[in-house]
Amino acid sequence: MIRVEQEQAKQEYLDASLDLEGYQKRLRSLCYRYINVFDT
Repeated sequence: MIRVEQEQAKQEYLDASLDLEGYQKRLRSLCYRYINVFDT
């Protein structure tokens, strides 16, 4: 029983870290776009 809950918690953690990674990538590409606009 406890093992199942641990697996579920691990899966939720992995999903959350993947979401965070995607969010950081979007943020970084936005930053690059702004830098390019201001540099030219």
